[in-house]
Amino acid sequence: MDFIEGLKEERASLKRTLDAIDVLLESYDIKDITGVIRANVKDNHFPIKGSNIDQITYVIKNANRFLHNNEITNELSKYSNKDSSLIKRRVSAVLSKAKREGGNLTSITIGASKRNSFWGSKEWLDSKGVPLDQHMYNKDLLVVKTDKKINI
Repeated sequence: MDFIEGLKEERASLKRTLDAIDVLLESYDIKDITGVIRANVKDNHFPIKGSNIDQITYVIKNANRFLHNNEITNELSKYSNKDSSLIKRRVSAVLSKAKREGGNLTSITIGASKRNSFWGSKEWLDSKGVPLDQHMYNKDLLVVKTDKKINI
């Protein structure tokens, strides 16, 4: 039984590695990401054959507010048969690369936790870097860290 369990663990490890490689390969299909939030969205239809960045920016632009990575992933999952964990990693990699490249895409982090990051347009921020009311993120998605007390 130990041998079989070892094989299962090795298979799972290899699958995670392959998924990570797929995410990286897909992230390199970014061609023109300048002004990503102003992506050309024809007839208000999801760009099913568009690049990753086109699809992601469509979701953000269509929501017209700052979105959490999970919200973007959930929306993209409606148009894909891929595992949502793979989509989530792809979203994260593509957005990070796109933000470094320039344009009006930005992220805001609420508090100290990176899990409270939301993505949107720089134009949706006021002069202090706070989202305008009409583009506000969903506050219900904020992760609140609680102190864990361990009693023995």
